[in-house]
Amino acid sequence: MMNLIYRSIKADKCKSRVLAFLKRLLQLAAISDAPRACAFLLLIARLARNQKIPMKWLEEPATKDEVSIFIF
Repeated sequence: MMNLIYRSIKADKCKSRVLAFLKRLLQLAAISDAPRACAFLLLIARLARNQKIPMKWLEEPATKDEVSIFIF
């Protein structure tokens, strides 16, 4: 599952969708057990590095468009 998530986000060119998905993964990491949380955090770090996203995205609040479009 993690490999599929990694490959799909890595191939995505829409930065706002990638950021929204990374924020959602971070939320999942916060409520998961320790091994899964570690896997989510490693996945987030690798994707942020590959997509060349600075870590300041964690501090930015979600815009209305991100919240309304990317809810699953």
